Amino acid sequence: MPDLSEEKYKYIRLTGGDAAYFKDLDPYEKLGLLNMPYGFALGALRRHEYSLEPIGLLVGTICMEQIIIEWLLIKPEHQFEGHGEELLDGVFKLADAFNIPTLKAVISPGYEKEPLLKGAKRYFEERLFSESDQFIADTYLSVETLRLKAPGHKSSGNGSFIPLRKMSGEDRGKALNKLSNMTTALFTYPPEGFVSALDYDLSMISVESGKIASALLIALYNGALQPVYFYAKNDELSQKIVNSAIEEAYKKYGAAMEVAFMARQPESADLIEKFTGVQEKGEILKALVEEYKRM
Repeated sequence: MPDLSEEKYKYIRLTGGDAAYFKDLDPYEKLGLLNMPYGFALGALRRHEYSLEPIGLLVGTICMEQIIIEWLLIKPEHQFEGHGEELLDGVFKLADAFNIPTLKAVISPGYEKEPLLKGAKRYFEERLFSESDQFIADTYLSVETLRLKAPGHKSSGNGSFIPLRKMSGEDRGKALNKLSNMTTALFTYPPEGFVSALDYDLSMISVESGKIASALLIALYNGALQPVYFYAKNDELSQKIVNSAIEEAYKKYGAAMEVAFMARQPESADLIEKFTGVQEKGEILKALVEEYKRM
């Protein structure tokens, strides 16, 4: 943790090593996003004579030329003191540094029912967005669990796709860092504690001419597979890497395996169809996402 010197309050960008200090402000394990290439977190600290007290936490993601605020919490006894605004100011600085034009705030319907987050939508509207900006109230769109699609009759093999399990820790880290630069990547909403649940046998990448050509990260959560990151430079690779993951899933888990999707992007519909063969669910998700975008 940083030395606050004589300052009473300090606002810092967190690293993975700081997560343990802020766990009381992170009931849904949002800080797990720090272990992914697109996640970031900002913290507010109060200095006492012999200790440091975490009093505020903001967790977000940077992807597809936008910043999404996934979590913001200030301790009740320190609310209305300006700490939330200081953390939001840090978000604006990140947006400037990365030349990101769009900011969003995720507010699920349940947030308004929780005492510590009452009025979350109003808070963001007043402090994060100007009158000319459109406030987008994203929600977590959960599609019921679907059965894993059967592998094709002809094995596509996964010789060109490298499972994370077969990579060294250093190479795996480098690859995950590079994924944040894939501007057309699809981010589905990761489950709580998904980092420890990431399946290294089903999560894989392919490389062409020294560059990542496709990538798929899958977590095993509540007995179902959940894709959390997806990128492919073309449609052919897109289907091939999904097919390879399906074949590995059948080998490892069997035919009864299910796939759960929790997403907020229309493109998720295509991924649902690739994994499950169920087109109707994808169309429902696509319509829901478009509806929330108009809110």
